[in-house]
Amino acid sequence: MQKVWLTTKNQGGFSLVEVLLAATIFGMLATVLISAIVFARASTANAGNRLRAVQYAEEGLEAARNIRDSGYASLTDGTYGLVQSGGVWTLSGSSDTSSIYTRSITIATSGTSRKTVTSNVTWPQTASTGSVSVVAELTNWTTTITSWANALLAGSYNAAGNNNGIQIATSGNYAYVVRNGGTNFLVLDVSNPASPSLVGSLTLTNTLTDITVSGNYAYVTGTSDSAELQVVDISNPASPSLAATLNMSGNGNGLAVDVAGSYAYATRASDAASNEFNVVNIATPTSPTVAGGYNNNIDMNDVVVNGNYAFVGTNSNTQEILAVNIATPASPTLAATLDLSGNGAVSALALYNNTLFAARLTTIVSINVTTPTSPSTLGTVTSTGSATVNDICVESGGTYLFAGTNNSTAEFQVVNISSPASMSVVRTVSTSSTINGVAYNSSLDIVVGATAADTQEAVTFTKN
Repeated sequence: MQKVWLTTKNQGGFSLVEVLLAATIFGMLATVLISAIVFARASTANAGNRLRAVQYAEEGLEAARNIRDSGYASLTDGTYGLVQSGGVWTLSGSSDTSSIYTRSITIATSGTSRKTVTSNVTWPQTASTGSVSVVAELTNWTTTITSWANALLAGSYNAAGNNNGIQIATSGNYAYVVRNGGTNFLVLDVSNPASPSLVGSLTLTNTLTDITVSGNYAYVTGTSDSAELQVVDISNPASPSLAATLNMSGNGNGLAVDVAGSYAYATRASDAASNEFNVVNIATPTSPTVAGGYNNNIDMNDVVVNGNYAFVGTNSNTQEILAVNIATPASPTLAATLDLSGNGAVSALALYNNTLFAARLTTIVSINVTTPTSPSTLGTVTSTGSATVNDICVESGGTYLFAGTNNSTAEFQVVNISSPASMSVVRTVSTSSTINGVAYNSSLDIVVGATAADTQEAVTFTKN
């Protein structure tokens, strides 16, 4: 029987090349994996370090606030470190350290009663230095929180001659004063309330009684029978010039003026034959014309305009307040009257939203004019010392009213009108003489006044 031999090939192991290749690939994979693990651990560590650095930097700002609250003067410009003792932070050296972190606080003046504080923190990390910065603006809140309830006399201006300041208006950086003679129209720069300065002046016809400013023009009333209203170009405050005059029919003296849009509303003394209330078209200020008027044969002492109505204060004892419909300028009509309790003329008016304020002898009356055809009294307040109230104005927030009076020790009075039904005098300031006119400057947040003093015909008041 024939035998069959079974044979198999010899199966050899991995070649040297294959072993080397496998080892190389494994080494590369291991390197990548280990690098990834190391990088992840480093990234996690760096993220943690950065978070702690941010907290350390924020602590620096809180320390700066603590120092500010303890004494703003301690925040002097420069770069400092911080130390804490007894719960109180102080500036020390040029930096401070905690663990791996170095912190520095940089202080720089950024304005009046303001500091920019930057808290910088650095720390070492792999192949670099980490850093974070946080910034805060700190104010000297003890001086920036002020109130008209603490008003003070800030400055004054002594004009040449002995003529009294009669009335005053203000806009932008300027106050415009009218006097009862001499160089009777003054332009003052009041941007620095502590030191008002004369910019320009002009002499207008006869005795002046009131002034209001609108745009590049000032509108002035006076006693001239041929120029009851005068228009002054104030586009160049250093060189005011007479732009136009308006002769109204009759002989009644011009007493007051207000401007709204393209019309001026001028009131006059009693004149049975002519209009005491005049609507003047000033679309072209250099060529004013009377558009219409209303006659009531009484002195119309002051006027303020609100929408389609003009409110007029008079010397009548039965209709001290008039509401005149001016929707049709050519034919203004009487819409309502208000008889205030007691006797006495209304000398001045001021308006805030739908509340009208009337100065009447020693009192100030608040009046609801939400419905102009049906005005109603809200409340009254008596001036300090029962002084005669010559003029009033209201600040832009509607919380305070300012009164110029003849009280020898409280010529300037501040009235809280936040609740018109229960007003109260909260501050008085003494000047050297009666204040005849007051005006509030909303851009500078100051009050300017015209006085009867020979040494300070104009005064300024500020919060404190």
